Amino acid sequence: MINNREKVKLGGVLELKYGKPLMGVDRNPNGSNPVYGANGILAWTNKFLLEGENIIVGRKGSAGEINRISGKCWPSDVTYYVSKKEDLVMGYIYYLLKSLNLPKLAKGVKPGLNRNDVYRISVSIPEHSEQRKIVKKLDQASLLIEKRKESIKLLDEYIKLFFLDMFGNPESNSKGFPIFKLGEKLELITYGLTIRPKYLNEGIPLISAKEIRSGEINYSLASKISQSDFQKLSEKAKPTIGDILFSKTGSIGHCAIVLSSKDFAITQNAARLKFNKEINPFYALYYLRTSFIQNLSQSSAKGNAVKDLQLGVMKQFKFIVPPIELQDRFSKLVKKERALQGQMFEQLKELEMQLLILYQSIFKY
Repeated sequence: MINNREKVKLGGVLELKYGKPLMGVDRNPNGSNPVYGANGILAWTNKFLLEGENIIVGRKGSAGEINRISGKCWPSDVTYYVSKKEDLVMGYIYYLLKSLNLPKLAKGVKPGLNRNDVYRISVSIPEHSEQRKIVKKLDQASLLIEKRKESIKLLDEYIKLFFLDMFGNPESNSKGFPIFKLGEKLELITYGLTIRPKYLNEGIPLISAKEIRSGEINYSLASKISQSDFQKLSEKAKPTIGDILFSKTGSIGHCAIVLSSKDFAITQNAARLKFNKEINPFYALYYLRTSFIQNLSQSSAKGNAVKDLQLGVMKQFKFIVPPIELQDRFSKLVKKERALQGQMFEQLKELEMQLLILYQSIFKY
């Protein structure tokens, strides 16, 4: 048994077991059990590998990302799942792993997490009763954050409905607007740096797909690089105001608009799209968020372990172009709603900061 606050290696108290591949024939969109990839649900099935309370850790692609699951599920072969060697509270293990920022241990061009690197980390494990108190406290703080995220999501869904009302379904082009290929309306489409630089505690934000998952660019949670490394990058890896960032690898389809002039760079799993003057960037943002483009992106991505959407394929996507006056009208509505959304994001950031401080007070290494 572990003594109270005894320093131990993670490998001594838990094992990260490999997820298993699931044949295409066993995948069923109407299945009852989720199939987990490195960064969340990627499919459904009626089979299951795990049941009860479990933790799944991204192994390839979105390496180090952590999902806490209750019920039957199937962890795919790009994941690990946690097996306890000691009588630990599973919720405590989840928050412990979250506190360690495992994505920073990922290595390689397409990041991978070596479980031996995780096993070598030294941590303090409190008594069972204290673990439960910690989980209760962090669950309450996390619930407030999830409720705020849900409010933001609902507002964004309203804007998407307004988009469909004004422009119609892009798949059928019910309003009869001119049709182009996406690439014909782009001045630039590219992705970020492929060689991982040295990370710092302070510096220039390096934005990956993870930092645009919420629909906004989260600079504060991004990894940081030095000013000298930033200056060495080509201008293509340095987005500017009005550009759209689109996650192209792993968790595909998240997108956000650049609204700040601050310096930052992007990784290779985030595409940078700069539209020409005929396209209002807010129109482009919500066009890319339509179910038509989201589904098309998912079905067009290639790869076994980690899916990737090639930019050449993306340039061929159907792109509907309404009159710029209509796009601008939509943009005005979006800006009005986003002002309210911005207040919500500020509240969300404050809640996330409070949770971070709570983490730091509990998990001291």
